[in-house]
Amino acid sequence: MAGARFLWLALLLPFSGNAWALCAGGHPNPTLAQEMREARFVVIARPQTFTHVQDLAEDPDGYVATRVRLKVDEVLYGKAPADVTAKGGLLDIVEPNTSARFGLDERDAGRPYLLFVYEGEDGNWINACGHSGALARNRATLRQVRGIAAGRR
Repeated sequence: MAGARFLWLALLLPFSGNAWALCAGGHPNPTLAQEMREARFVVIARPQTFTHVQDLAEDPDGYVATRVRLKVDEVLYGKAPADVTAKGGLLDIVEPNTSARFGLDERDAGRPYLLFVYEGEDGNWINACGHSGALARNRATLRQVRGIAAGRR
């Protein structure tokens, strides 16, 4: 019996773990250089507040998106608007309640993130299949971004 349990565990283990975003459409898995060209700007920012956006006609029992307000520590590259570049700048992004969301939530408040910010119809957004992520896990990417940005000035 223990052998059968082990066999099931061995078969199912590769399918467990993190859920990943659906990487389809016009922005799947870009190279770093490609993402720097396509993103509006790149920042280091810390999530501050989270507001669920409801659309009772579309989803009466849930929410369609979360608006995340972030405090911008540094603009690394690109053309950020004045409210982002100002000292203590703020950035709002839209996180749709779909498998395509980047995945920031209240547990991330105050933690620094390296974010490649795109502009969309509903506001700024982050490509879940790109190079954005927690700064603690993206130091090498940050060094590359700084190098590319310095070469383009």
